Amino acid sequence: MKLVSYLLEERDRLGVLINNTVYDMEVLHPDLPNSMGMFLNYWEDAFPVAQAGELMLREGSRTSKQGMAVNDVQLLAPVPFPTSCRDGYAFRQHVAAARRNRRAEMIAEFDQYPVFYFTNPHSIMEIIERASYGVDLYPGDVIGSGTVGTGCFLELNGTAKLKDPDFPEQWLVAGDVVEMEIDSLGKLTNTIVTEETGWSILKRKKIG
Repeated sequence: MKLVSYLLEERDRLGVLINNTVYDMEVLHPDLPNSMGMFLNYWEDAFPVAQAGELMLREGSRTSKQGMAVNDVQLLAPVPFPTSCRDGYAFRQHVAAARRNRRAEMIAEFDQYPVFYFTNPHSIMEIIERASYGVDLYPGDVIGSGTVGTGCFLELNGTAKLKDPDFPEQWLVAGDVVEMEIDSLGKLTNTIVTEETGWSILKRKKIG
């Protein structure tokens, strides 16, 4: 079952994606929570009901005209308003390369226990044992694994410049397509677009 959050009348709603069609949770059952946050809080009770309704729609034993084409709805982050966000520092290749590019030794503690840091949950629009050490985890908390090896241009540019000081740095530009694919989950594709504004934090930094 693929759960999605989408925007309806300026509010986030929870739906299920079936064959490129989004069905609101109330289509599956009128008593189901209509937001991801509420759904996660009542997961044990809500999930079996939603799963049964989704199965009937997917197999055709039940039909509904209230489905919306996925291309016609504005999808949000699956958890639009996470209660917290912890990002892991889990990929040794990335960490070692980034430190090597700064001519710094590898962190000895990296191999002793999983490292993570808290990040801003409002900018979002797994390591579990370590992330929950001394704190409680709640439904809606987001836990990331960190950057995979070769997963950022800072690492790639730095490594290339160590080999060739004249290597021209590469950064994302408008029109570039970024794809991330994970087995059993699917592929996420985004196209870089230029925001229609002349404001730039880099320009402000240079001026200052």
